[in-house]
Amino acid sequence: MDFDWMNAELNQAIHQRNAERGMVQAIADLRLQAGLLRRLGFDATYATHRLLGDHRWTRELIPGPAPLTEDQIRQAVVDAYAR
Repeated sequence: MDFDWMNAELNQAIHQRNAERGMVQAIADLRLQAGLLRRLGFDATYATHRLLGDHRWTRELIPGPAPLTEDQIRQAVVDAYAR
């Protein structure tokens, strides 16, 4: 006897939407981290270096494609420091 839920296949649109939402969340997290560093008195250069280092370290631990590019990380820091 077959059950539909045993072999569930997600629609590709769902995968795409989840990937987009994950990217939006990752950028929002970076802006929060950069904003915290700004409020703690660190300059944008340090925040960029720190967040890029964190990103590279995470990529060493978690194989696969990176959710964000280094340019997106730099832009998140610029956005946080522009406030």
